[in-house]
Amino acid sequence: MNIEDSPSMRRLIQEDAIGQLRRQEGLMAVLGSEDGALKLDWVEGIPRLLADPIMLEEVEIEARELWERGIRHVIWAGMGGSVIAVRVFTDLGFCSGSDPDHFTIYPLDSTDPAALNEIVRRIAAAKNLRLPAVGTISNPEFLRALLDDVMMIGVSMGMTSEEPITHLEWFTGLLKQARLRAARHLLVMTLPGSYLDTFAQEHQVPTRSLQLDGGTGTGGRMSAPTTRVFLLPAALYLTRLQQKSDSEQPQEPVQPPVADLSRPSPIHRPPPSHDTGPDIHEENPTDGQPVRKAGLLETLLQQAWGEYNLELATSRPADSPFVQLAAALSDASVDGRCGMPLQMPPGWSAFIPWVEQLMEESLGKSGKGVVVFENQALNPKAPGYSARGLLHVRMETDIAEREDEAGHFVLYQPLLASDEPRRRLIALTASFLEWQLSMALYGYLHRIRFAGQPAVENYKTRARSLRMMNDPLQFVQGWKASVSSGTIMLYAPPEMRVQGDPASMYAAALRLALTAPNGQAISPASLSYLDFTINGEIAADVLKLIASHMYRIGNVLLGVPVKIRRAPAAYHSTEQSEMDGPPRLVSLRLLVRDSETMLLGSYNDTFLRAQAVSTWQAMIEVGRTCLLMILESSRDALYESLERFFQETTKILSQEN
Repeated sequence: MNIEDSPSMRRLIQEDAIGQLRRQEGLMAVLGSEDGALKLDWVEGIPRLLADPIMLEEVEIEARELWERGIRHVIWAGMGGSVIAVRVFTDLGFCSGSDPDHFTIYPLDSTDPAALNEIVRRIAAAKNLRLPAVGTISNPEFLRALLDDVMMIGVSMGMTSEEPITHLEWFTGLLKQARLRAARHLLVMTLPGSYLDTFAQEHQVPTRSLQLDGGTGTGGRMSAPTTRVFLLPAALYLTRLQQKSDSEQPQEPVQPPVADLSRPSPIHRPPPSHDTGPDIHEENPTDGQPVRKAGLLETLLQQAWGEYNLELATSRPADSPFVQLAAALSDASVDGRCGMPLQMPPGWSAFIPWVEQLMEESLGKSGKGVVVFENQALNPKAPGYSARGLLHVRMETDIAEREDEAGHFVLYQPLLASDEPRRRLIALTASFLEWQLSMALYGYLHRIRFAGQPAVENYKTRARSLRMMNDPLQFVQGWKASVSSGTIMLYAPPEMRVQGDPASMYAAALRLALTAPNGQAISPASLSYLDFTINGEIAADVLKLIASHMYRIGNVLLGVPVKIRRAPAAYHSTEQSEMDGPPRLVSLRLLVRDSETMLLGSYNDTFLRAQAVSTWQAMIEVGRTCLLMILESSRDALYESLERFFQETTKILSQEN
């Protein structure tokens, strides 16, 4: 179909949807509001920052000061939109620890002790420090050597997130043991009045505003690129990149001054934001007046805004690729529901989880939304296969002659092909903006309020209650709809008939999802997708095993897409859609009972267990097919237990098909 013939595109043009978004009025204002407050600061956030670039310079100063006072490692503790852009940032190679002349950022979005242990191991390895034996008390000298150049930044863009508080409490305990001043190693960025803000005030932790102007009109999914969630990591990277570049430039010999070695050298600090030093201004060669020199973040945002080209999208929507994408998704949808298998160019697959969060947490409401999958091939002869409601989206970096395929959409993004660090960072920054526009336009076309995520507050409340128990798993004791075999216990929705072993129960749930209440097979799209959620950290070989079997069961035997999720991070990024978005999914959620012993400090898996049980409860309450698998075996025996389960499930489904 010619894009100008698209009914969705015609509507976007006729109703001036992008104009509404930019002016923050009409239906767009309604859909972009939460509890009566507009959450659209992100739309024109970059022009506002560029109009007052002193704020950006201050973020660069913050980054330089951290380096000058000796910070080299930053643990970024947050959930959902507070951390996922940072994880994409590091996964794409920025501040990833590959260069000792740069900061290393460690995203932390898990309540599994194993996640904290892994960060401790990585920091110790970077310093060639040998960790003490498990169970021994670390001496203060060792902890100082480990933590003297480490900072934890706790971030929350929501009012009720508590996971970063548990991370800060753990880290504060270590700092106390190391006899290090907590205020020099802690920073909080959150909303006024949030749980995290209260914690920061009670513990006198330094704070920074999320929006540089102190506003609160940017939702978590839009944290990049106009809040400190993106701007501070970008500044940490760019200031070091600039320093390294400057140090490699040939310098004219300068006679060193005579130093008084009896006195300590003063620490150089960058000039305050109102200073007119040479790093900010240069002399105009024509009239001798100082001319302001653009800063690193300012230059980044200027170039990214130019690549984004919102003016084109406003004046000629049909010529804008990401407006075209929104229209194509809408045209492919069924009753406001669309599945989007997404294929990124080489080196960019780390961006998919961010798109997943943006689309699913924003749009997964009232049975509507866009569900994002990593690109996968579906068996068209399988009983659950349907092309309806699916749009395969492929990002390309060069234009090649290809015939248009039905159900496919190609986005050409040449900038994604660059390997030059600054160009790559510009491409990432522009991509955040482009996908946000597509999301808002799809929401407009289907009247989805894309601000807020009301469904997730349900499980958060439940999790708080369960954390008061000695063991949140006490809740499932005596659950009638449960079966066991060996080390596996499987808990199902109460309406399911208990039969056989866990593999039989799971196969029965899949079979039920493919049939109507009267027992007749229903098609197409009776089963929309399969989800396997892993609560906590898991070994790479076990993850590979799970993915291999789940893709075979879903793609080959049933003909439906599969989503592999990592929790609790997923509960802040895609759970809104699982609970209230497109229906007819089957979710299987894994929790291993035994957790790792902490290498340092005090932290347990109570929160992780509470999240696993509370999200399962909440899914069942809203009528979703959700099963909770608890493995009693040790982590070493996990592979064998899961392999048997999947082999038995596959055997049952293969015989039925």
